[in-house]
Amino acid sequence: MIDYPNGDEDADALEITRAVESRLALVGIGTEVLKSSVDDDVTYRERVDRASAAGTFMGVSIHTTSGAEQSAIFPQRQGGYRAGTDAGGEHRTVTFDDPQMAAESQRLSGVVAGARSVLEGGEVPVRDNSFSGREPLWEGNLPVISLIAETPWIYNEFGSATGGGADGLTAAEKERYIDGLSAGLIAAAATSPACTGIGS
Repeated sequence: MIDYPNGDEDADALEITRAVESRLALVGIGTEVLKSSVDDDVTYRERVDRASAAGTFMGVSIHTTSGAEQSAIFPQRQGGYRAGTDAGGEHRTVTFDDPQMAAESQRLSGVVAGARSVLEGGEVPVRDNSFSGREPLWEGNLPVISLIAETPWIYNEFGSATGGGADGLTAAEKERYIDGLSAGLIAAAATSPACTGIGS
């Protein structure tokens, strides 16, 4: 499947990731950051494999986009898919098929969305994505990494009123996103059967 460059979004996402990692460490939650630098060339498959090897209870993607109303979390969904033309010229459809993982992804997404909505100052809905009309990307409703993940995965977007995506976030927007994600992920860990000792 094809992806495209993200401009300033990559640097913003890594900065936010490192800040969230530090906040989680303060309460004893370990993290496995799947890219060490903006220039780190890591495929989706390699990221999924690293997350699985680390024994993570959930995967988290951190992204930004333009439009203040575009903040959202995209969970895995049973039957979610991507469809397009593969390298051999054949049309392919790849479908997500793990109802238990999808249910846990949706539950965790709801927990994180609740915290983000409070701390970021606006509703962060849990909804499906759409890749229709976004050439050269394959059509469908699941991010590639969520589609192939082997652990519950939540895909976060922060909508910016002034930039976002390739145009970057303001310092204040980054801080709100860091606050919301940190609180949401701490709450998610506290509710996960895979985690022990959080908040004790």
